[in-house]
Amino acid sequence: MLVNSPNPKAPGKIWAPVCNITDSELAKTVAYVACSQQYQERRQPWLLPGAWYIGAQVSQTPLLIPTGKNFGTYDFNPTKVGGWVTITNATYTDVQLQDTKYKVSTSRCPRSAMLTFFCVLISNDPALRRRHQ
Repeated sequence: MLVNSPNPKAPGKIWAPVCNITDSELAKTVAYVACSQQYQERRQPWLLPGAWYIGAQVSQTPLLIPTGKNFGTYDFNPTKVGGWVTITNATYTDVQLQDTKYKVSTSRCPRSAMLTFFCVLISNDPALRRRHQ
């Protein structure tokens, strides 16, 4: 999630992982908002005439944050993360994750786990299918 850095010595925008959410309803809402943001549901006028559906599925198994010191070139390296996001409230009317209520911290996620979900886009619009393949 693109957020302001929690580190006053390194101000600016950073990408920060979203911590796992144990409240299943909140997790579903956050996943739906993220998927809607991904497919720009509320900003794309070309979505209106076609039939479409955006769905989100939250994994029952969170992504555990790796421990240790040796990470490969393409491994997720938590030591390079500048902030961790905890989302505390979200609604289906939020347009993007940045509209939710959240906190950014330099401390790792509780229970050392990140939120995992996937998005589903179904449409009969050929232009939409080509754009997101």
